[in-house]
Amino acid sequence: LAKACVATYTARPEGDWDRCGAAMALGNALYYAGRFEEAAAVLEKNLAALREHWPDAEEETLATEENLANIHGSLGRVAEALEINRHVHARSVALYGAGHERTIVSANNLGVALLRSNLLDEAKTFLERQLEISEVGPDRRVSLMLRQNLANALVNGSDPTDADDFRAEALMRDVVARSTRVFGARHPQTVGARAFLDEVVRAIEGKLAGSFDHL
Repeated sequence: LAKACVATYTARPEGDWDRCGAAMALGNALYYAGRFEEAAAVLEKNLAALREHWPDAEEETLATEENLANIHGSLGRVAEALEINRHVHARSVALYGAGHERTIVSANNLGVALLRSNLLDEAKTFLERQLEISEVGPDRRVSLMLRQNLANALVNGSDPTDADDFRAEALMRDVVARSTRVFGARHPQTVGARAFLDEVVRAIEGKLAGSFDHL
C-alpha cells in the first residue's frame, strides 16, 4: 500500500506535501518489515525535502528524525541514534512542554538510546525525572513504557542497590497489572511486560543466590 501511495504521487514535485507524506509512509513500512537500510535511505531523502521545502513543519520533521533514530538503533548505530534522540527530545520540550505526551514519547526513545549506549546511570536519572514531570495518565501506553524503561535502567545500572532491584520489580508488577486491565492478557504490550517482569525477577533471584553463596 505504501509503495502504491508513493507511485500515486511520484510525478509531483519533490517538495509536494502529499509526496512527502507518501514517502514517510513507505519509509515506516520498510522499517516495520525489517528492511532497515532501505527505510533509512527513503527517510533521509524525505527529511532533506522537508527541511528544504517545509522549514516550518517542525512536527513532521521531528517525527521523521525520530523514525530515523529508531532505524539507526536497529542497525546498531547507537551513537547516531543517541544524537538524534537528544535533539528530538530537546525540540519537543521547546514545542510542547516537558510533560506533554508527545515529549514523553521522545523521552522514552531517548531513554532507550541511553540504555543501548550503556549510559545506564544517565538513563536512570533521566527516566526518573520524566516519571516525575509527566502529565500523561498512568494507564497510557507511553506511561507504561516509561516505567518499563526505568525498571530496565534500575536493574541493569552500573551498581544497582537492593532498593533499585526491588523498585524495578514493583514498577514491572504495576505495569503488568495495568497492561492486563487496559489491553488484556494476550495483548503484545502485556505479554512483553510480563516477559520483562520475569527477567527482572530472575535477575534479582540470581543476585540473592550469589549473596548467600558468599556467606
